[in-house]
Amino acid sequence: MKIEKTPFDGIYKVYHKKFKDKRGFFLELFRTEELTDYGFNSVKQQNLSLSNRGVIRGLHYQIAPFEQTKIISVLSGAIFDVVMDLRKDSENYLKYFTINIDMDSDFSLLIGKGFAHGFQAVEDETIILYSVDNIYNPQYERGINPFDSNYPINWPIEDKMLSEKDEKLPTIKSILESAK
Repeated sequence: MKIEKTPFDGIYKVYHKKFKDKRGFFLELFRTEELTDYGFNSVKQQNLSLSNRGVIRGLHYQIAPFEQTKIISVLSGAIFDVVMDLRKDSENYLKYFTINIDMDSDFSLLIGKGFAHGFQAVEDETIILYSVDNIYNPQYERGINPFDSNYPINWPIEDKMLSEKDEKLPTIKSILESAK
């Protein structure tokens, strides 16, 4: 396994070892003990999502004590992935990082605590595996409106589909004002 930094401290590409032969392939997604230096200490929960082309999920995050470090792996299809830095002491505070990941990518994305995460499926039947180091707790769940005009994201698919819950997510400005 090889780990590569991205332009944002706290977000890493985790490259896989892939063994191919005439039967297909075997791929090791990650080893927890190799990720402890990057803030990922254990898998407490795994989630799977299936999304069709145009679906946007997020931008989601959890606050302490249920913050999560997560590893995002695309099992089929493709996504436009978005990670926004919510760490007030970071040089990238309120900036976002985007990356395209598909089922043929040879990496997963490790996203540390303090980031909001979302994606848009760019192919039908896109399946994402989320491995997280803390359990989901709805009382500590938060989100940012993916269409916040103060932080415009250039979503690649014009025909967008969101859940009712995500459509109602607040803007960053309203989140910051309510925290005062």
